[in-house]
Amino acid sequence: MMEEIINDVYKIASLVPRLADHSGLEHYQADMEDMQELCDMRQEMMDRVHTVMNKACEYRNSFDNFSYLWVDDRQEFMRQFLLYNHVLTQEEIEAHAETGVPECPPTLDQFKDQIDTYEKVYEEVIQIQGLVRCDEWFRVDAKPFKQALLNIVKKWSFMFKQHLIDHVTNSLNDLADFIKVTDAGLSREVEEGDYDGLVGVMEHLLAVKGRQEATDEMFEPLKQTIELLKQYDQELPDEVHAQLQTLPEKWNNTKKITVTVKQAVAPLQANEVAILRRKCGQFDIKQHEFREKFRQQPFLRYEATNPYDVLDTIQIEIVSLEKQMQALQEAGGLFEVAIPDYKQL
Repeated sequence: MMEEIINDVYKIASLVPRLADHSGLEHYQADMEDMQELCDMRQEMMDRVHTVMNKACEYRNSFDNFSYLWVDDRQEFMRQFLLYNHVLTQEEIEAHAETGVPECPPTLDQFKDQIDTYEKVYEEVIQIQGLVRCDEWFRVDAKPFKQALLNIVKKWSFMFKQHLIDHVTNSLNDLADFIKVTDAGLSREVEEGDYDGLVGVMEHLLAVKGRQEATDEMFEPLKQTIELLKQYDQELPDEVHAQLQTLPEKWNNTKKITVTVKQAVAPLQANEVAILRRKCGQFDIKQHEFREKFRQQPFLRYEATNPYDVLDTIQIEIVSLEKQMQALQEAGGLFEVAIPDYKQL
């Protein structure tokens, strides 16, 4: 650009016609281009321009270290971090191409390391000069870019903070809802012969058993998470703190109710267990009889007629048996009864 401007200055001399005809020249541009003093000034100006351009490029390149902030996909980074506690390298992906990379969720300390990393980057960006003067006549105003970069860094940092906030909030809300539903379900009285009522109570008992270990151990990590968030000026609503104070007691009360109800329905459960085992025996006989019947079907012979009609009928029977087997397995899981695999089927 500067080269073109200087050339245009020289071209102005081409607009001034010469008065002397004997010189053979129409204007004075050639004379200006041959003047050593002007050539020296032109070279000096171009040298200064190149020097300033180099300084400006160096300043621009100083931001290359932060390019990952706007190049990397935050959502994909977070997805891999939650699964493997870091972004997978190509070597890891290739090494586990067949079995898949084993999952290893991040710890709270690893969350802290990530947040601290971006907080440190934020401080580094703060120290960058937003207005740089490369020469008396040239300066770079990067304040808008610097502000945009600071905003991006904060988005990265807040992404991890927001996940921890959501984890605490959702965990407590989920437990509160679970306790409310479970307490209501366990308060129902079950009479003898009320199979649906017994199933409902057993489902609640099984649900409590399934999450007891995880719930017993969740409160202390949640408190540690809240304390970590406080270090970054992230205060959770008073409702969350209130839940953290009251839910442990409510959860212990639910476990006590579970023990009481389990003892109360034990006779009914034992009766259903006996019935279920009897059904399992009957189904075992039924599947063996079906297998023998299947082996005697005429469609297995070369001279069979309408074999596909017979196959359709048998398929319907197989689907019916599979549904019965699935119902037995579900009931077995509910009443804590070991159900055979029924490999014959």
